[in-house]
Formats: sequence, structure tokens, C-alpha cells
Amino acid sequence: MGANCSGAGVVACRSEDEVLVDPPGLKMVLRMSTSADTDQRKEVNFTRSPLGMSFATARMPMIVGRVLQDGEAMDLGVQLGMVIERIGEADVTELTYEEAFSFMQRKVEELPKVKETS
Repeated sequence: MGANCSGAGVVACRSEDEVLVDPPGLKMVLRMSTSADTDQRKEVNFTRSPLGMSFATARMPMIVGRVLQDGEAMDLGVQLGMVIERIGEADVTELTYEEAFSFMQRKVEELPKVKETS
């Protein structure tokens, strides 16, 4: 009997008993600068909303302009100036701002919400 290597979230199979799966949440790939040639990319996996970051509206690429203190983005190492390249498995670099933002909103709505404390 072989490993069951199909199904939602399965990334790879290593052996009969070991199946690797994507962690739950919203995966994003960000790069450190506005140059598409840089290889300094960071993959983060958001597990709750709000994300704790914002970016300039109506402009592409989507560049992180603010990271909230004690937010999940800060906890995951998101930094000012990072460019959002992928949301989930979708490359958003060729989308309009409206398309990319709408797509991100739909994905964020799927995450568990954390109540903000005052």
C-alpha cells in the first residue's frame, strides 16, 4: 500500500506514512524591494484577521506601507516596503489594484477574526 498523495492541501509525499500538507491560513509571498529582480522573498502564512498591515490604495504593486504593532503581520516579519506578489497561489503582480484588493478581501474573510482590544 502506498501513501495517499492526493486531496486538498497535500504538498508532497515522502513515504508510505508521511504526507506533507499546507498549514491552514492565507499564504502570501512578499519581496523586500520594488525591484522584481531581487531574490529576497518571504513567504508568510496569516492565520487570523485583521492582518495588521496596510498599503497604498489604488496603486500597484501593492507595497506594505504600515505594519501595526502587535499585529500578525509584525509577528510574521512583514516589513515596510515589502511588495505583495502572491496571495494564496495567485500571482497578483499583473492584476489591477481593484482585482488584487478584492481577491485579498475574499481570502481574508475566510480567516478567523480576532477581536481587537482597546
